[in-house]
Amino acid sequence: MRYLIDIILKYPKAVLIVLFLIIGLLGWQVRHFQIDASADTLLTKNNEYYIQTQVMNRRFPSQEFLLVAYEPEGESVFSEKTFADLKSLSGELRQLDRVESVRSIIDVPLVTLMDNGLAGGDPSEWTIEKKNFSVERLRETFKGHPVYEGLLVNERQTATSVQVLFRENEELNNIYSQIVDLQQKALHNELPEDDMEKLVRLNERAESLEKELNRIRVEEIQEIRRIVSGYEDDA
Repeated sequence: MRYLIDIILKYPKAVLIVLFLIIGLLGWQVRHFQIDASADTLLTKNNEYYIQTQVMNRRFPSQEFLLVAYEPEGESVFSEKTFADLKSLSGELRQLDRVESVRSIIDVPLVTLMDNGLAGGDPSEWTIEKKNFSVERLRETFKGHPVYEGLLVNERQTATSVQVLFRENEELNNIYSQIVDLQQKALHNELPEDDMEKLVRLNERAESLEKELNRIRVEEIQEIRRIVSGYEDDA
């Protein structure tokens, strides 16, 4: 220890240079550092409840989506100008490769109006886009709605949102399904070596696909922000 202290005191500049080089090298390598905070790593191996949840998720899958908030300036949410902007915005968002559909207040079925006995028929026909509803009727319909309020229209009815739904990655879903099957099998019996090797390969492939999907998501967010910026003069 005394020898090291003597070196530091005798060659302080050289020691600092070496120290900064080491810090720089470590800083450069930080870009390769990753933290996997998925349920697979946070839960213990062979967690029965987690695997049961994965089985249920496979049976009743949820779709990936994001919401684009839209708060018009100087216009009501239920105005022709807002409806025209939402239609235009939705059309641009549909052009993204991975987008399956886009929903907004102008094209969701207002089933409550049908339930009130005003008319029957195809629910898809009962939308703002296809019917000439009065502003007051629309305000009343969305007020306190168990699904639409807080998702498509805020409580004060001063802002709305566009829901962008994405296509599923079939290959990734298939891999996850195989992983769940093997995890279920491992709950009751020790996996044979070939199944263990298969599980490793599946996890590696899933990790690769997830990385690529995350890269695509980043690009999608950037493109959506670019599209949205074209409406910032009005909202």
